[in-house]
Order: sequence, then C-alpha cells, then structure tokens
Amino acid sequence: MPPQDSPFTAVDLFSGLAGFSLAAASCGFKILCQVENDPHCLDFLRKAWPNVPKHNDIKTFPAEQYAGATLVAGGPPCQPVSCAGKRRGEQDDRYLWKETLSAIFKIRPAWCLLENVAGFLTMGLDGVLSDLENNHYTTRTFG
Repeated sequence: MPPQDSPFTAVDLFSGLAGFSLAAASCGFKILCQVENDPHCLDFLRKAWPNVPKHNDIKTFPAEQYAGATLVAGGPPCQPVSCAGKRRGEQDDRYLWKETLSAIFKIRPAWCLLENVAGFLTMGLDGVLSDLENNHYTTRTFG
C-alpha cells in the first residue's frame, strides 16, 4: 500500500472487488473512498480495505467531499447496454452514467478511468465523451 501522505489520490466508483483500487494503490495512489452497492462486495471491501471509507449508493454519494482527487475510476453497471441483455440503455434503472458524470463534475479529478462493455459503443458512449469534452476533459477510448 502507498504511504498515507501520497500526493496522488483516487476515488473508486462501482468498486466491486476493488480492481481499480488495487491497481491505483499499486501505482502509489491513496484510495480516498469506494462506492459499491452489492452487499457481498461491501463485506469483502470492508475486510480488504478497512481504513477506506465506503459509500453504498452512487445516487447519494457525497462526491463533493472528495473534490480535488487526482483520479476517479470505475465501471458503471453494464447490464443496460450489454449485448447479452435487453439493451434498454437509459430506460434501465441500472443505467448510471448520469450519476457517474455528476460525481466526476463534483470531484473534478485530473484523470478519469472508466470502463464498460463493447455494447456501450453504440448505446451512449458518444454522449458521455461529449459531456466530458464539453467540461474541459480530453477523452481517449481503448479497446
């Protein structure tokens, strides 16, 4: 784990089993918080990352408390856009890009690292990239 006084800080949204937290920590980032709503994942996170604050709902996450974090990382739920699902996109209650973008805009990190399934390429990616670019972020896609 990085020292607690690391100049690099990260917020992990949709933490799951902390893949982004682990990657960021291994690169020297201090993990400021994790946001996850799955009870089993939260149990794991509490044991594996006991000193990192947890939030269980992106819709009520107080993102402004983490303003100025260096990095926001996460993988919003993919079910609404996945080719394996019904592809209801924004009509699906699990479509949480709006909440993700709200958190990013409140935190204003230097970097964002977001991932999702290939189905997102045709169901919302252009809008998300535009929203980020219109708010002074340079975007790049991989994969």
